[in-house]
Amino acid sequence: MPYETEKASMLEEMGTIGQPGLCKALSDASLMPLKHCSTLVRMMWEGAGGVPVGFESSRAYHSGKHHTNRALHHHLITATRTRIFRGGVENPNLQGSITREILLDLVYDYKTANPKETPTSAMFILKDDPYFSVPRLDQDPMPQEQDDTEVILTTKGGTTGLHIDNGQSVVSSPVEQSRRIFFFWPPTKRNLEVLDEHGTRGGLLKNCCQLMEGGLFYIMGSDDAIRMRSGTIHGVVTIVGGFIATKAYIDQDTLGSMTSWLVHSPSYLQGLDDRGLEEIACTWLKAAEHSPIGGLVKSWPKVEALLGRTIRAKAGLRKQAKEIWLRTHSRMQDKEEIEGQMRGLGILP
Repeated sequence: MPYETEKASMLEEMGTIGQPGLCKALSDASLMPLKHCSTLVRMMWEGAGGVPVGFESSRAYHSGKHHTNRALHHHLITATRTRIFRGGVENPNLQGSITREILLDLVYDYKTANPKETPTSAMFILKDDPYFSVPRLDQDPMPQEQDDTEVILTTKGGTTGLHIDNGQSVVSSPVEQSRRIFFFWPPTKRNLEVLDEHGTRGGLLKNCCQLMEGGLFYIMGSDDAIRMRSGTIHGVVTIVGGFIATKAYIDQDTLGSMTSWLVHSPSYLQGLDDRGLEEIACTWLKAAEHSPIGGLVKSWPKVEALLGRTIRAKAGLRKQAKEIWLRTHSRMQDKEEIEGQMRGLGILP
């Protein structure tokens, strides 16, 4: 399908959920289909861990058995830790009081012609998931550590604001009838400045899509999956309501891509509270444990300055970095050199 034809098809799908303002903004934005990414746009992504990769969802469902609405519906009814959102705002009053009626309304809203005025979404963690996992993609190293599967249920017309995940790479795939459009931008200096400027306002996707560079889109059904590397700026629009399964992971390249994002987007971090910074610091240190410790040492001064905002946070970072050293130093060939560098940085006494 030619470039412009595919964009027209995407806009036609967007039209089914209303939101004429967003559709107009996207039609005027410089966006390419993921599979037709040009060489110039691909170069913009090189410093951001690489262009997102689309692949067949069967590769993520390694057992050959996909998630189903019925099974996930049952899990969500019985879940004890669930977050419910209305219009993009978390509603804690609905936690612990999820009813079959609410879930049926969410899962089966694809039967209605028009989306609800206020989109609803629910998120829960699926522990010990026997089906969904991160596959070994041809150009990626083997995943070293995978989180639990996070399952998000969203009604037709639901839109996530543009955001950056907390550092790990992510694999996502819609379930059964659910259909989504993913929009991606690389975390270049220009794009991060645009995101920072509009970060406190609503409608980020509509307000930013014409201002950022290197934009890509990917229309996804249940046969499709996507891999996004650490730092990818992205937003999602739900065309047909239902579930989407996601799993974050760390591999040996995560430390480099995450460090690049942290160093080149310090203003984005300024909007995070202490808890948000702690989560990112924890992910970065996990990534460091799965990479040569020389990478931690090389990037430590800048990362500590960014994430060690308080004395407590800085002490916590140094404590965890020291623990990584104690767990890994016995298998190092250049142990004495690295140890000296870590003492010079104040990580070791």
